[in-house]
Amino acid sequence: MYTSVLVPLDGSPFGEAALPAAMAIAKRSGARIHLVHVRGTSTNVLTGLPGLTVGWGPETERAARTYLDGIAERASEEIGESVSFALLDGPVAEALREYVRTQAISIIVMSTHGRRGLSRAWLGSVAAGVIRESRTPVLLVRPRRGGGRPGATLRIRKIVIPLDGSSHSEAIVAPAGVLGKFLGATLTLVHVIEPVFRLGEAILVPAVEYDAAADARLRSEATAYLGRIAQRLRGDGLVVEEKIVSGEAVQALLEVAKETDADVIAMATHGRSGWKRLAFGSVADKLVRSSSLPFLVQRPPNAD
Repeated sequence: MYTSVLVPLDGSPFGEAALPAAMAIAKRSGARIHLVHVRGTSTNVLTGLPGLTVGWGPETERAARTYLDGIAERASEEIGESVSFALLDGPVAEALREYVRTQAISIIVMSTHGRRGLSRAWLGSVAAGVIRESRTPVLLVRPRRGGGRPGATLRIRKIVIPLDGSSHSEAIVAPAGVLGKFLGATLTLVHVIEPVFRLGEAILVPAVEYDAAADARLRSEATAYLGRIAQRLRGDGLVVEEKIVSGEAVQALLEVAKETDADVIAMATHGRSGWKRLAFGSVADKLVRSSSLPFLVQRPPNAD
């Protein structure tokens, strides 16, 4: 259950792109929004210039508080609930993780660059650092033209959930289910089967042949696997679809997202090793670079 939503802000329209998604969640779930700025961010609210470090004197702090108070007031008017804000000190990722822990934050919503991969997420390695050490789900939002200032909420109707049969990949099912339930979204469970080939019986030159029997067996196993998870989710009142597709994983998932008109892709991470060791190898990183969709990510409880 989502009772609190954390939105880290750096004072720029880029960081504010996470606000519509956060407000959509808060509106439907009744969760309280927490706006946070960390005094350690390379982009500051006084200058608005990336990569410029200035001291945090009284004027800078007043500017930061005025900025956060203005965003909080406009967000409160939009969702009809009060919005908290806080200025934190220290290394950014550590300060955010500590705030998540002490305030019992249910979900973090933050902006990410995306096109250059997760290693170039907003505030450098902050997003990766937060997810490595936190078991709180994170919704990464790609900034769009026009910014994300309060005044409109993001509509999330379809959530695609890739699953590979492992317990690691299934860690995302619960938080995606909670999100889907609050927002009235349809969940699409997807399992990708890569084509299976075997050596043929050619006498002189071995031939590589498509293994239809192996493919049929994998499809049967995937159907049963997705069916079990779908049945559990439907028991919780969710609308669930199941899709088994063939091909290269990234391209197949992108096609499913397009075909279903998805609003969010949800995946699990391995955690400790950061973005380079996601549940599907490099699949999630490639998806972030290839898709403009928001990503819901979750570190599995046994990721250590």
